[in-house]
Amino acid sequence: MQNSFTGTTGNDNITGTPGDDLIEALEGDDTLRGEAGNDSLDGGDGDDFLNPGTGVDTVDGGA
Repeated sequence: MQNSFTGTTGNDNITGTPGDDLIEALEGDDTLRGEAGNDSLDGGDGDDFLNPGTGVDTVDGGA
């Protein structure tokens, strides 16, 4: 089962779980951490820091 997290149009700091995560940050200067599991991180617009952690991960820095 995949956990889903969605940020805001502001600056977000989102940390996933040890399982599989889908993290979408939208706008803003965001920090996303996937932790363990097979994660999908999407930074959206803004100046983002993406750390997928361990696992087979997909990372999209956005525009």
